[in-house]
Amino acid sequence: MLPKYTNPLERNNELKELKIDRQFILPLYENLEYENGFGKTKHWHYLSDLFYDNILNAKKAYCQMLISGSIYYSLISIEYILKLKWCVYLNKSKHSNEADEFLSNKSKRNTFGQFINDKEKLKILNIEEFEEKLNLLNLIRNGLFHFNFENLKNGLKKLNYDFSNDEKKGWEVFYTNYIDSNLAKNIYNLLIDIVEKLYNIKK
Repeated sequence: MLPKYTNPLERNNELKELKIDRQFILPLYENLEYENGFGKTKHWHYLSDLFYDNILNAKKAYCQMLISGSIYYSLISIEYILKLKWCVYLNKSKHSNEADEFLSNKSKRNTFGQFINDKEKLKILNIEEFEEKLNLLNLIRNGLFHFNFENLKNGLKKLNYDFSNDEKKGWEVFYTNYIDSNLAKNIYNLLIDIVEKLYNIKK
């Protein structure tokens, strides 16, 4: 159900504020590696721009009532920021080659589901408190991105959605009725909470 107002400025107030700018996502001193006295970027550095562009798109889409788009951009942003911070950690730990491998096509450890199910990674990034919510998001992500109807239903059930009257109906009816602005808002705000934790931003 649509809210009673559609003013983008009013909808903007429903979302938490991103308190860091593009440069802060990956500072210059973390963005360069030096070889023979010359600075060079590593191929995983593009994640910082992808994250920042997608989180802005998530907010714009929400304010314009493009709910599916907002959810998509938020879910992608969460994946990008987690992988970026993990690569930064590897780079600081003098394992820059592992950062390259982590994002390469040959790596079998770089899916979102595999990442959040690795308790050691969550511990190192100090986001263990989000484990349950990240696993919930993974159900919704898998349901939407890979058309896994059961995972989507299980994820929404954990969010206390009541769709008992429509559970046996088709995907289109289910998607139209329950992928709503409340879900988009909650996913976006969780994204902001994770970013604040990763960057030690005080609320």
